[in-house]
Amino acid sequence: MGVISSESIFHFTSKNNLMTILRDTFYPRLCHERIELKDGVIKAYFPMVSFCDIPLSQVKEHIRYYGEYGLGMSRSWAERKGLNPVMYIRKGSRLSAHIQALPKILRAEPGPKRAAADIQDTAVSILQYAKAFEGTWLKGKSTGRRIKFYNEREIRYVPLARSAGFYFLTEKEHQDEDRREKAKSVLEKFPLSFEPDDIKYIIISKDSERVEMARAVWETRSRPNYTDDIRMELITKIISCEQIKEDF
Repeated sequence: MGVISSESIFHFTSKNNLMTILRDTFYPRLCHERIELKDGVIKAYFPMVSFCDIPLSQVKEHIRYYGEYGLGMSRSWAERKGLNPVMYIRKGSRLSAHIQALPKILRAEPGPKRAAADIQDTAVSILQYAKAFEGTWLKGKSTGRRIKFYNEREIRYVPLARSAGFYFLTEKEHQDEDRREKAKSVLEKFPLSFEPDDIKYIIISKDSERVEMARAVWETRSRPNYTDDIRMELITKIISCEQIKEDF
């Protein structure tokens, strides 16, 4: 049987976002999720940092949607940080019916205040790890294309809902600039930190960008624990999507 899982998990993004992560760290962002259920649809913006559990030999299709820049992080780091695979929800399944019932349960007449809060926190925290088995891509050049999200083998970091003060934003709330910016500022309090040894790969789009990325890594002075030896080691971890497509 071929390899279907990797010892690294990958976060693909834009070039600017990659530079920001290397300079600072990962921060949760509001991500638009659309989950088709048995008789309805959940549409909301959930706070998260997403990774895929796909070997480099199989990421060619994935980077088409998410970007040709990113980081490969060790699986041991993901375990220490409490990251977890998502639940893929197939429309019409028994699980989709249970998920669809959650809002009704949460609106029910509450019992003791503490118990009601615990139930709400647990129920919505579970919902934050739900993902459509397949659906429509919602952004960029591929908007409207039907894809199977199950193939992404997604792993998520989600901040504790009660600590963050909100579970998700509805589409209407996300359109409100003040509400959206307030949520983003709250998420800055929940970084997903890492150390240099946690990085397995620094991924760029083209071989021609190696020198630029090496210089950016070398000039990462905002991290005081990054010695020259550490920066040199990080530079050796740079790999391009061109190389991935040719050699993996």
